[in-house]
Amino acid sequence: MVKLVFLSIIIFLLTSCTGLQINREDVQYDYLIPPSYPLSDKYRYISVDVDDMSLTRPEPKLEFEALKLKYTSNPKNAQIVVFLHLNPSYLVQRSPISRKVITYDENGKGHINYIVTNRGYIRTPYTIEVVDKLEDKLIFQTQGAGNFPIDAKPKARIEETEKTLKTEFYGQTLTARNALLGTLWENLKTHYLQDITVGFGNYQFKIVSNHEKEAVFNQAYKLLNTNNPSSAKKALNLYNELLKKYQSIPEKTEEQLAIIKYVNEGITAAAKIANSTYQSRY
Repeated sequence: MVKLVFLSIIIFLLTSCTGLQINREDVQYDYLIPPSYPLSDKYRYISVDVDDMSLTRPEPKLEFEALKLKYTSNPKNAQIVVFLHLNPSYLVQRSPISRKVITYDENGKGHINYIVTNRGYIRTPYTIEVVDKLEDKLIFQTQGAGNFPIDAKPKARIEETEKTLKTEFYGQTLTARNALLGTLWENLKTHYLQDITVGFGNYQFKIVSNHEKEAVFNQAYKLLNTNNPSSAKKALNLYNELLKKYQSIPEKTEEQLAIIKYVNEGITAAAKIANSTYQSRY
């Protein structure tokens, strides 16, 4: 709904003649920005097809506010399908580092030893495709590689530490691939699906929410506080009727001129919301 911003400053305006109390508060209209790739009513479901069946999906469903499609686990039932393809992982080995270590025996005599440290990472190339099945069209495509760091325990010789690193690679590959899937899944919610997800925007106004002599201001404020263009039209009608009332007065007092000013502020807000081409967020 249109948010009442509780931290907004309530201003008490005292006119020079009457000392009337007038409250001003913020009104916000939250709306949806359509996706760059238009989706008609025919598009109801989305599915994510992960080709590596050994991986564990981070969530059973892909759901977030900006995605207005329902999720189905069966790609055959979806109009939009996201294909996540993870290629076989492979080991990328960094150059071994040999460092000198001095140890002392029971007689206090020092001995020089060399320890080889071997580090690397598990690289997993991936491809992401977002496909419109109805139109047989590729909406979005990207590719890259995930890098999962691993370390081998230090050994005395390079051959030994290389063997240990390969053992670590085989033991951590599934973990690395699951970690990559988790990252890609979260990226679906942020930018990979931008073409088919809605954006969010808002209009913000500060208007009179309560006037000691005119209850219409409070009625209109409550209508504008519903985040509904239809309610905004009703508020606009209330403002217009009040404006006619005061404009018909031949010689206006300072207080009446101030009321006209407040009404025009309300009309600006109500008209902007009522005539908005954007769909309400709520």
